[in-house]
Amino acid sequence: MKALSIWQPWASLIAVGAKRFETRSWPTRYRGPIAIHAARHWGQECADVFSWYAVQADLAPMVGIDPPLLKRDLPFGAIVAVAVLADCVPTQKLRTEILGNRMLGNFAPGRFAWRLERVERLLRPIPCTGRQGLWEPGVFGNRMVTLEQYVGELRGEGLLVKEGWA
Repeated sequence: MKALSIWQPWASLIAVGAKRFETRSWPTRYRGPIAIHAARHWGQECADVFSWYAVQADLAPMVGIDPPLLKRDLPFGAIVAVAVLADCVPTQKLRTEILGNRMLGNFAPGRFAWRLERVERLLRPIPCTGRQGLWEPGVFGNRMVTLEQYVGELRGEGLLVKEGWA
């Protein structure tokens, strides 16, 4: 399983199923399971998006409190969800699919939209250090298993929530 570090609040918006596309300046040929890692970064752009009421409303069920939320209510430096990276297409090829997501990514020409499907939010984020680009997570848990095995154990314990599945 690959992982991708994403700034907050975008990582948590993916985790709750509100953000279906992650936009990047580079494409990937990788398709398959992907861990969504909430990076430690927090800048003015992050704070601005986090202040939007719609974003607060989407994230409130995840943290279990009503808006207004505070930065400290979000996980940082942790894997917050797993998903399937189903496709990567130039943003110009998307039309109606991005209407609800347009404010949650940079869909400018020349960029790429990574379609995320079958998102599962971790009820207890997994602390770990992120990296740039697509990266391979290390080992986790008491038995030091791969992330894919560890997520399977968490799924068996009912600690993952399916978000936006048909």
